[in-house]
Amino acid sequence: MERISLTLNWRHALRGAELDSIRDFLANNGGIYMWVYGAAPGGVHYIGETNSFLTRMTTHISAILSGFYESFNVEELEKLGKEEFIQALNDHAAGRRPGGLIYTPDPQRLSRTFFDDLWGPMHRKYLGRLLFAFATLEDMDPPLDLETDMPVLRKEIEAALIISYKRSLGLDRKTPIGQHSRIPKAAYEIYHGGAAVWAVPDEIQMIRGWEPPNG
Repeated sequence: MERISLTLNWRHALRGAELDSIRDFLANNGGIYMWVYGAAPGGVHYIGETNSFLTRMTTHISAILSGFYESFNVEELEKLGKEEFIQALNDHAAGRRPGGLIYTPDPQRLSRTFFDDLWGPMHRKYLGRLLFAFATLEDMDPPLDLETDMPVLRKEIEAALIISYKRSLGLDRKTPIGQHSRIPKAAYEIYHGGAAVWAVPDEIQMIRGWEPPNG
């Protein structure tokens, strides 16, 4: 089976309030993005792919502030050690809701979605704790057609990172670290580099490749 090698060039890693400083980059690039929670154990909270970082980040941030995405109570989160946090995520994925830690959207309850005194301010506080990292996909070997092959490549690398990260931490497959739509079909060698690679947790940098399930 042909093996594809590529580099995830981690170009930028910033707090939400700083994103306007790289607006042109966000508007003109896509690739892999990641949310890193660095103030407490927990590491990577989200991995995604997009053809426009700006469009996707606008959608994500708007949805969290509006109460339509899951988020965390940072005051409770920062009390947990790494193993406790992993257990809380697995409990949440299994339907055992850890009280007070994770906000779960409920569009049928308008007061909770839009006017909750705890979660309204907490969504903003959670976003303020996150570091947003952005990587472009580069140095593909063999060379790929950027227009036709890149959408599939982004989705495959997104899935490889999400699945491998969950396995490395013992996270339930339902844990919402990201929403991948496929199991990667190709074999990959993945290199991590770039000016912002410092922001990428070790568990992600250790993901150096992917072997499809059929070998």
